[in-house]
Amino acid sequence: MNEKEAFFSLFYEEESFLFDLEKSARSRQVPIVRREMAQFLQLLLMIKKPQTILEVGTAIGYSALLMSQFLPENGKILTIERNPLMWQEAQQQFKRAEKWLQQQVGLSVLANEQSKFLPQPDKIELKIGDAAQILPQLTATFDFVFLDSAKAQYINFLPEILRLLKPEGLLVTDNVLQAGEIMRSKYLLTRRERTTHRRMRQYLRAISHQPELSTFYFGMADGVTVCVKKGAKTGRE
Repeated sequence: MNEKEAFFSLFYEEESFLFDLEKSARSRQVPIVRREMAQFLQLLLMIKKPQTILEVGTAIGYSALLMSQFLPENGKILTIERNPLMWQEAQQQFKRAEKWLQQQVGLSVLANEQSKFLPQPDKIELKIGDAAQILPQLTATFDFVFLDSAKAQYINFLPEILRLLKPEGLLVTDNVLQAGEIMRSKYLLTRRERTTHRRMRQYLRAISHQPELSTFYFGMADGVTVCVKKGAKTGRE
């Protein structure tokens, strides 16, 4: 854990399911959102108050559980994962979260702290498969989309993401800097890295020049973009 990660630990509740899951993931070097990004996600969700969330890239379910804390009573998250092993563990973690919540019922910790946000695994729907095939099949629209999967595929996902994102909805994309590689010359990268480099640059260019979107970049963690889909009703720019 670096100094920045240690600093953000001050804002974490150490006796919680998500804290234990994060600790387990980091000890096993399982990729999950960084603490700085987790804080930023929570801020966006508290401000936006989405009813429906789409996540592309479940991994072990950490970010889905994190976001579920901010859903209203009738809220829903749809999360997509193509890796069978990750998908299987995410299922297990959602079940573990359910059991953890059941154990908290009646405890003074939960009874006296109703104002605290808690994960809501019952509001999460987990799909397995390639998002490129699943997204075109979806008909529901979403208030909030979190993109954190295969970086080279973002540009391919974008048309369907735009179709599914509601007016004034948010599209949040994590790790757009690719550990700084995106800012380097492609000639300094391996052939495999060049493909991701080129496609990520295409994606960033597309969301920056997409007439439907207002796009903002934040330099935290490994680079984050937040796009707001312009409201069809108001015609706001």
